[in-house]
Amino acid sequence: MDINVENLMPLMDRIFSFFTEIQWCFFAIISILIFRKPLINFCQRFVSLSFDLMGQKAQIKAVEPTQQVKEISDHIIQEKNIIDEAKPDPEDSKQIENLNSCYVFNIWEAFKNKQPDKAKNIFENYYNDETDKLEKVHIEATYLRLLYTEAGEKSGLIELEQHVKKSEAEEQKRIVLTNLSICYSRAKDYLKVINLWETSIDEAMEESNKTHYICNLANAYINNNQSDIAAMLLESRLKTVSTNQEKTVLYKGISAVEKAKGNKILAALALEKTIEMNPDDKGLLYSSAHLQASTELTHLAANNYDTLISLDSENKSAVNNLGALASDLYINTKGIEFYKKAAELGNILAMSNLANHYLHYGFIDEAKAMIEKAEDLEKSNEDVVGSLARINEKIEKDNKDWNKILKEGNEYREYFRQYTSAYYNENGQLAKFTGEWKNNNQEKFEIEDKDSNIFAEWRVDINNIAIGKGYKLSLIGTTHNNSANIIYKKELLDDQNKGLLRRNHNTRYNCYAYIASDRNRLVIFSIDSREKFLLKLNRCE
Repeated sequence: MDINVENLMPLMDRIFSFFTEIQWCFFAIISILIFRKPLINFCQRFVSLSFDLMGQKAQIKAVEPTQQVKEISDHIIQEKNIIDEAKPDPEDSKQIENLNSCYVFNIWEAFKNKQPDKAKNIFENYYNDETDKLEKVHIEATYLRLLYTEAGEKSGLIELEQHVKKSEAEEQKRIVLTNLSICYSRAKDYLKVINLWETSIDEAMEESNKTHYICNLANAYINNNQSDIAAMLLESRLKTVSTNQEKTVLYKGISAVEKAKGNKILAALALEKTIEMNPDDKGLLYSSAHLQASTELTHLAANNYDTLISLDSENKSAVNNLGALASDLYINTKGIEFYKKAAELGNILAMSNLANHYLHYGFIDEAKAMIEKAEDLEKSNEDVVGSLARINEKIEKDNKDWNKILKEGNEYREYFRQYTSAYYNENGQLAKFTGEWKNNNQEKFEIEDKDSNIFAEWRVDINNIAIGKGYKLSLIGTTHNNSANIIYKKELLDDQNKGLLRRNHNTRYNCYAYIASDRNRLVIFSIDSREKFLLKLNRCE
C-alpha cells in the first residue's frame, strides 16, 4: 500500500506538538526515577499519597513536619503547648531560616553531632548575652533538657528537677516544668509526667496556666493509653473557662484526644472550633483543613484552605492540597488550576500532581488553545465550534460546582460548630431531648429519650394517589450531652408499591443533631454536607 507523506505531515505535527508540550512532565518523572532514593528521604518528611487505581489518579498532599522538626520548632516560642496542632510550613524558607538561627536548633545540632563541649559553649554564649530574666530561664531549661534527651546525661534531668523546686515566679516554673515533662516522656515514664502535672495544677495560681497544665496532663494520659480520662479532664475544664485563648488550647487538646481514640471526624470538628475563635490563624487553618479533608468534612476543608489562601496567597502547600481536594471531588479543571498555581510558586508536589493529571485526564488549556487555533483557521467547521463550546461548558460547570462547595461549606460550618459545642457541653447546661417537637410545617411528634437512646416516629399523609398513602418518618440515635448522632429515615407508606417506586421515594441520612443554647430548638443536619439534609425543630410549649 502506498503511503502519502503529505497526508502524514499534519499527524506528525500533532504528535510532535503533543510531546513538546508535555516533555517537562516526562523529564520530571524520569528525574524522580533516577533520584528516587534522596527524593523519598526528602518527601517522607512532608507528603502523603492518595491513589485511585481504577481511575488511575494520584494526589500528593503536603502534611505536617516530622517529629524531629516538630520538636525543635515547638521550642522556638517561649510558651510550649505539648498538644499544639499548628505547625510551620516545611517549605517556608523564612521559617527554616529562623529555625537555623535559633539557639535551640544550634544546641540540638551540636549534641546530635556528638559535640557536647560545643553545645555547652553555644548555651553559655546565648545565656550570657540574654538580658531578659524569663528568657534566660528558657535557655537554661532547654539546654538541660537536650543534655538529657540528646547526650544521655542524667545530670540535666536532676538539675531540671531542682529548678522546679527553686523557681521564683510561676512563669519561670512553667518553662522548667515543660522541659522536665519532655524528659520524663522521652523515657516513657508517663506516671511521673501525670504526677508532675497533677501537682502543678494544684499549685497553679493563674487560671491560664492551670488550663495549659490540664492539657499537658491530658496529653500524658493519652500517652499512657488512658484517653477516656484525658477526655473527661478537658471536657470538665471547658465548662469553666471563658476566654477564647483557653478554649482554643482546650479544643486543641480535645482534638488530640479524639484522634488518639480514632474519632477522626470529632478531632476535625474540635479544630474547627479553634478557627471560630482564631479565624485568621494560618497554622490552625492549615491543620484543620488537612484533617477535615480526610473525612466527610470536605466542604469545610475547602473553605478553610480557601480562607488560608486569601490570607496567604503564596502558601504553596495549601494551594497544592486544595488542588488535591478539588481532584478528589472530581472537579478536575479546578484541581489543575490550583496545581498550576502551586507549581508556579515552586511546589514540587504540585508539579508531580500536574504531570499526573496531564497524563491521565487530558489537556484542558492545551485543548482549548488548539481548538481556538483551529477555529481561526476554519470558522465554518461545526466540529471545531462544538468542541470549543464543550470545553467552555466544562470549565463553567466546574467553576459553578466549586463555588457551590464553598457556599455549602460556609452554610454548614455554623451547624458543625454548634454541634461541637453541644457535644462537649461547652455551656455546662444539659438539656432534654424528651418531649413534643414540631417542624416548620407544624407537624408534631414525640421524641423518647431513654438511657441515651432517642427515638421518634410520625406520619405525613399525602393526597397523590399515584405515589401512595403517605410517608413514615423516623429518628433513631444516641445522645451525648446536648448532641446526638441520628439516622433519619423517610419511607413510603403503600403495601402495593414494594418495588422501584418505593425505593426511589425512601431516603436515609446519617445526621448530627444538637439542642441550641436556648434549649428549645433542635437542629438535625446530614454529616456529609453534599447530601444537604437539614431539619429544624421547635419544642412545643
